Amino acid sequence: MHDSDTYRSVADSPGAKKQKGKRSAPVRVKKAAAGAAPVRSSRLSAPASSFSAEDLKRVVDEFDPSRKLPSDDSTVRRASSALWSRVGDDVRGIVLEAAGRDPGIRVAMALTSFTGFVVWAEKESLGLSPRELLCGPNAAALIDSYSARFERAGASRRAALRRLALAVNPNLAVSSITIGKIPLQQPYSSTEIEALLEFASSLTNSHRSSMLLAVIGLGAGAGLVRGMQRGVCKNDVHSHSDARADEVFLRNNGICRPVHPLLAPTLNALPDSDRPLIPVNAGKNYVSRISVWIDSDSLPVLSADRLRAFYAVWLLSSGRPLQNVLSILGLKKPGSLEAYLEFLPEPPEACSE
Repeated sequence: MHDSDTYRSVADSPGAKKQKGKRSAPVRVKKAAAGAAPVRSSRLSAPASSFSAEDLKRVVDEFDPSRKLPSDDSTVRRASSALWSRVGDDVRGIVLEAAGRDPGIRVAMALTSFTGFVVWAEKESLGLSPRELLCGPNAAALIDSYSARFERAGASRRAALRRLALAVNPNLAVSSITIGKIPLQQPYSSTEIEALLEFASSLTNSHRSSMLLAVIGLGAGAGLVRGMQRGVCKNDVHSHSDARADEVFLRNNGICRPVHPLLAPTLNALPDSDRPLIPVNAGKNYVSRISVWIDSDSLPVLSADRLRAFYAVWLLSSGRPLQNVLSILGLKKPGSLEAYLEFLPEPPEACSE
């Protein structure tokens, strides 16, 4: 039976009522197995204490993100069938174990957040089991790194994963898992940028290809963060008569930014148009939404912060005046650059003669 055949609309069920003058959105109810009461999808967001032990086990056992996510959350990557066959039992078992110890855990958030965490760890080649991700010595840092890729839902995912970790390992020091300010992520390497560009260029869907190339080009090539990317047009990419022939610049918000040489060909090759490369109405979390298009396990997760860090480190290494660097990056205080300093290349050794 196909997944879509296992759902029906509450509005079509006997006794369902519709408000006068309003169209009610369909609420999906998963058909239960013979002899079992159906579990409403709205209950999946409820705490574990609202389920009977039998219902809770059945809901967790039926969770399979290689087919469908129960929350319909497009920001969480689906697990491939091969990956889920390896880690699915561990993920479901850990969530069920945690829910038994902490009845306040919300089932849907725990399942989707933990699955996303495991998929991310696999893409990053961390080589850790699901339990090691939650209970290992680097659990707090790993949860931080994963949650930072979400622009709006990061706090809720950190909270869900922290609660899971503490439920599975009550002896885990609370201080070691307390989440403070999310640090800026490590910049991509040039090899990673080239791999992302190659993947984006290979997409057969032209819209997805140009959108991904624009996000990578504007982020890693000009240091534009999400809000600054929206509305930028190809016409904003230009050259200067007094600059080298291979130098490219980007005009944005009254500032002319030098483009990283690795990304200059990408921005130059985008289709000529007056239409924005990133639509003005793209929304705040569009980078997280389009990151699901990168479905190769050999590629890093798409991160707007890592793209900007790649550009910032290059800019700081270029020898430009500090005030010029601050202006290009849209920063006001030199202290804002501190997070990038540890990634600068080692300076040449001083002359001993």
